[in-house]
Amino acid sequence: MSQDRFEAIFSALDNDVRRSIVLLLAESGPQSYTTLLKKFNLKTGSLNHHLKKLVQLVEQDEQNRYILKKEGQIAYMLLKNAKELVAAPSLPEVKRREIPKIFKNYLTYLFRLVFNPVHAFDEADENFGAYTLSAITVLLALFGSVIVTNRSILPNLSIQLIAFTIFAYIFQRLVYHSKGSVKSVGLVVAMASLPYIPLNAISLLDIGFGELPSLIEIPFIEEPLRIGLTQLSSLLFIWRFALLFLGMRDFCRLTSVQSFMVVFTSTFFESLMFVIMGGIQIFQF
Repeated sequence: MSQDRFEAIFSALDNDVRRSIVLLLAESGPQSYTTLLKKFNLKTGSLNHHLKKLVQLVEQDEQNRYILKKEGQIAYMLLKNAKELVAAPSLPEVKRREIPKIFKNYLTYLFRLVFNPVHAFDEADENFGAYTLSAITVLLALFGSVIVTNRSILPNLSIQLIAFTIFAYIFQRLVYHSKGSVKSVGLVVAMASLPYIPLNAISLLDIGFGELPSLIEIPFIEEPLRIGLTQLSSLLFIWRFALLFLGMRDFCRLTSVQSFMVVFTSTFFESLMFVIMGGIQIFQF
């Protein structure tokens, strides 16, 4: 091999991302452009830059997947041998206690639900365990708040969440032939229940304020407070709708229009179910 080709190989490998791409293609086979973007969490411009640097080592097959050239295979052998040569002696390794990754991610996803919902479900496929833990935390907090405020609605709330999940799952499967599983839909519904927690607190405040004796005939203070509570409640419902929409779009892999229709139809079904349940209770009394 000529000196120029050697220099091209070493120049291409002078970056952690490019070395990782060569290792991935050698050990995992052909990869698509989209897979590389997701695997290394890169933007399009950044990936294009690295692929341009790897032009001597990487090429595309008939399916437009990236594979290693002969020079790329040589580069992989160099990387592999270099790792073996500089490997540390096999001495006992002292392991430090660290917080398991699942718990770190779980806290991150809870934070995103509140402060960055647009990216709340970006990594659901790769970190299903952490998302499941987040969903369980939201449900426990929700049921706890219901027990404190009005435990009599706990059965109805459970029925509501289960019915919403089943309806949304069946609707997106039958209408849009989505591959989203009932577990993924249930996880989205559970995490999107987060706004119900402050909503319970608002309902408790509203009820408590209504029971206070009126000190003056004109409700100078009462009406503005009720208006504010009503507006805040509406915002919380919008927040829940947005979380459901984003979860269906990003986790269940639906388009924006499909996600909106699934959430809208399921919410309509949920409201209709509440009307029927309320009518049954009135009829019984």
